[in-house]
Amino acid sequence: MEKSALRWLQFIGKEQVQTFQDNFAANYNISLCLLTIDGEPLTVWSNESLLCYKLQKNNSAECISYRKESIAAMLKKREPIIEYCYTGLAYFLHPIFRDHEIIAFFIGGMVSLSEEKDEIFDKFSVNYMKKSDLENILTFLSSILSMIHMPEEAEGFAAHNSYLHTQLMKKYGLTEREVSIIDFLMKRKTNIEIAGSLCLSEKTVKTHVSNVIRKMNVKNRIDVMLICQELDTKDVTR
Repeated sequence: MEKSALRWLQFIGKEQVQTFQDNFAANYNISLCLLTIDGEPLTVWSNESLLCYKLQKNNSAECISYRKESIAAMLKKREPIIEYCYTGLAYFLHPIFRDHEIIAFFIGGMVSLSEEKDEIFDKFSVNYMKKSDLENILTFLSSILSMIHMPEEAEGFAAHNSYLHTQLMKKYGLTEREVSIIDFLMKRKTNIEIAGSLCLSEKTVKTHVSNVIRKMNVKNRIDVMLICQELDTKDVTR
């Protein structure tokens, strides 16, 4: 799962995710970080809670235990959830899906939902808000993440073999997009299926396929697959 999380992060762009995370956290005065499902950070904490930082240093076992329980609850429900740590701080977990599997999650909040002031919370500048406000923040985060669509996991040569990728582009003058189209052709996907995976129109996919066939000087997509299989064999034996 960690590899899938790293691919997702690479697809979006780690710097872009970090910038978004920093701005989102600053705007709502919450802590925010992207973690693997094992609880390992994929980004640097944004607006990290001073109280949480101190607690994790002095009582890391307790913090890890609560986090594991929260992750287990999120994985079971397969949806965003709001949890509370042993100090009473509220936080949310928002899953990141890839091919219908949870590969990572945003954890954020570290706020107090109590109407009463707490001396310790005040000392560490903990933000106070209503539960409905935290729920609205979580809903907004969901709406943003729902706009991010990563193509289905590519298992073909182009995704895992940089040599073949480079050879196709150098030998036939193919673009990055055209190489990604070939990867789907190798999996015997139809134009409609490719369009759905890449969020393109069927007409656009058809144009890409036609360009691939023209550039590779072949008659049809079967010929494209045969050439790619030949290149794949050469790569294994070289």
